Amino acid sequence: MPRTIQCPCGHDVPVKDRSPGTIHCPECSRPLKTTSTAPPPAPRKRKPQGAGGSGRSSGGSLELGIQTHQPGKRWQPRQGLEPDSQYRGTVTGFAIGLLVLSLIEVIPAVVTIFQNSQLEEPERLNHWVYLLLLAGFIQLSYSVYLWQLPDFSSLWVVSLVSLAVATLHAFLLAIRILADENHSIITGLQLNLETLSPGKQAGWCMVVLILFGSYCYFAGRTALKWQQRFRKR
Repeated sequence: MPRTIQCPCGHDVPVKDRSPGTIHCPECSRPLKTTSTAPPPAPRKRKPQGAGGSGRSSGGSLELGIQTHQPGKRWQPRQGLEPDSQYRGTVTGFAIGLLVLSLIEVIPAVVTIFQNSQLEEPERLNHWVYLLLLAGFIQLSYSVYLWQLPDFSSLWVVSLVSLAVATLHAFLLAIRILADENHSIITGLQLNLETLSPGKQAGWCMVVLILFGSYCYFAGRTALKWQQRFRKR
């Protein structure tokens, strides 16, 4: 049905889609202003350009890599990886185990500090005491890290840390057995002690080597099984 404009005289004047801006009433010849009702031309869509500038794939179709929001669909945040409940208790046990090993390792340093404090004139502590306390503090930090992040990747990290500690004590064990008292490492760490013989030092290095080596084996074995179980999901 064509659109109409009512003239002041009461006559309805039909208006075509592409009528000029002014028409006249056929009854009274009064000029009437009108506008075109033709819909405006649709804007041309710009084609996205790809890496080569053409914006087309090898088959000639456009490839759009932009994800648009779907109306009516509520956005939900993605949940992170939750630790496996089967291994949560195991990881807690490994964290406690590393804490106990770190306390065992610093026993010689704590004993030395206590004996030095009982002297009338306390002497300056040897270098190996500070090194041992630093190593124990690092392992204590990793035990807290493992307890807070119970994951197989965290267990791998702790396993490598314990491997490094075991390797260090194996190196010190070899130096204490094979080297003499004037060796640069022994003198640098001030291990030439009168109160602690080389045999006792080597024995302590052997004990720490066995403890941390065993911990490294079981932690790595558990982390490997956990990782394989996760990939099979």
